[in-house]
Amino acid sequence: MALSNSELLIQAAQREVLESYRKEFDQLCSAFRDLESKAQGTAALAGAFLAAGLALFNRSGGLAGQRTEILLLLGVVGLAGAILFSVLALRVRRVRGCPSGGEVARIVDNLKGIEDEKEISERLLYFYGDTAALWRACVEDRKVANNAKARHVWSAQLCLTSAASCVVALIIVLIVSP
Repeated sequence: MALSNSELLIQAAQREVLESYRKEFDQLCSAFRDLESKAQGTAALAGAFLAAGLALFNRSGGLAGQRTEILLLLGVVGLAGAILFSVLALRVRRVRGCPSGGEVARIVDNLKGIEDEKEISERLLYFYGDTAALWRACVEDRKVANNAKARHVWSAQLCLTSAASCVVALIIVLIVSP
């Protein structure tokens, strides 16, 4: 049984939806990798600042005042926060991957069991839509994971910025102090 023009248009539109989900999934995977890189960079930078802060703390007579001790303490707390949020961003998450061949094959297998040709024709009409529903679920799952990762990276960057500000203020105080 041949498909009508409207049915062919519906299938073409469903194929476009399916392709859009595939492209969106690829973009979300790329964004996920970018967020991972940002979290790694933030953690590395925070670790370097923390090491410098500890070296300064160990320097004899370098912290001769309450102002410098408070600035160093605030800087260390900010760096610890940056590292913590970076690790939270980097933690392993279970996210749904793209639809497997098995999932798509199950949709096809369900069609094989139908004997009524009219019903098969109707179900085939929506095959792309059924496959797009699988993609929709994995895209939504990836969006949730990316948003959580992005929030942690942003929090880490805020902590790092505040810690860097404390370190800059500390250096200025040490230079200006007699």
